[in-house]
Amino acid sequence: SEVYMRDPERPGLLETCRGFLSRFNKEVVLHVKVSYANALASLSREVLVLMKDVLLVDLLKNCVFNRKIGNNDPEVRKASLRTIFKMVEKIGLSQMTHENFGKIFDTQALSIKDYTLDKRGDIGCIVREETMNVYLDFLNLMVKEKEEKKDDPPKIISELMDKVDLKKVISGILTQILHP
Repeated sequence: SEVYMRDPERPGLLETCRGFLSRFNKEVVLHVKVSYANALASLSREVLVLMKDVLLVDLLKNCVFNRKIGNNDPEVRKASLRTIFKMVEKIGLSQMTHENFGKIFDTQALSIKDYTLDKRGDIGCIVREETMNVYLDFLNLMVKEKEEKKDDPPKIISELMDKVDLKKVISGILTQILHP
């Protein structure tokens, strides 16, 4: 039953989740890894609260380009960024520490500079676009929960100079939200 699956004290549930996270980290097939990232956000709130630090470490390292990580495709980075937001949205801002937010926003600052190229072209644009969308979602969530968190405005303003039009629009919106 749903109550049974939501009980974090249920024997084996946390071990199952750890195994699931381990599979996410070891997966080499792109679409399977993206599915694992998306599925991590569907864990119950109770389990996410208990495992948030472990989940954050693994998801954050998959948000930025790293040759040492198996299948670190932009789609995986995009899914990891979105999963972090869904996780925070589900457990609530009050469950997150300042250190957690620092790590999240530092990672977003790195992923916004993703200019990786391959035979498909500028594949980093997928990650940059998702970073801006997730950043906007975080700001809206913070306003919704009446939490005040502001990033360094010059970072956001500097993004206005980028050549990607969508980023310019979202950067403008973020600047208006931070400085009405």
